[in-house]
Amino acid sequence: SPEVSSSYNYEDYHKGLYDADQNIDQKEFQIGWRDTKGNLDWGWKLYYLDSQKNYRDVGLLRQGYTEGNFASYPGLLWSDFHSKKWGGNLNTALKMGSSHLVEMNFDYSRETMDADGSNWKSFDDSMTHLNRKFINEYKIQEYHLTLQDTITLNQGGDFKLTPVLRADRVVMDTMADNDKKWQYSGAAALQKQLNENW
Repeated sequence: SPEVSSSYNYEDYHKGLYDADQNIDQKEFQIGWRDTKGNLDWGWKLYYLDSQKNYRDVGLLRQGYTEGNFASYPGLLWSDFHSKKWGGNLNTALKMGSSHLVEMNFDYSRETMDADGSNWKSFDDSMTHLNRKFINEYKIQEYHLTLQDTITLNQGGDFKLTPVLRADRVVMDTMADNDKKWQYSGAAALQKQLNENW
């Protein structure tokens, strides 16, 4: 088999040694609804995403390199990722009187990914004593909730305060239990229109 050179030079470039190919095949489907009833505007959306990504180091493969040449470099010659993700969104905006606009947005998604690459198995075998390995399949669930109220502070309607509260949660097979808990954050914004330009 060919020898592996650690130096990058123009001759290797000219031979096409660094040629690579990545293909992405993605399909997505979405359906949604939006409606207004009185002071309430609301909508929902459901979606499904199927994504396949394939990488090949065609330059090295063309020159006859094999996984044995790159035993300590997982995924260098090729890698495949197949993700299936579905989720939904619910959002509302409620006008409360003349000075409050309360908005809510909730997102949920669930993703499953299958992954593989060159030398993943041999890398896993060499790392067993460290309890490390590549994940060939994993699942992720995400939750994102946002609540905000736009409060008009003056009669002219050009001075507004917007407090925002957020709650987020990500659950993945390999995460520690403490990292799977809900995380909370918040913010506030002031907006003042001085004239038609500022």
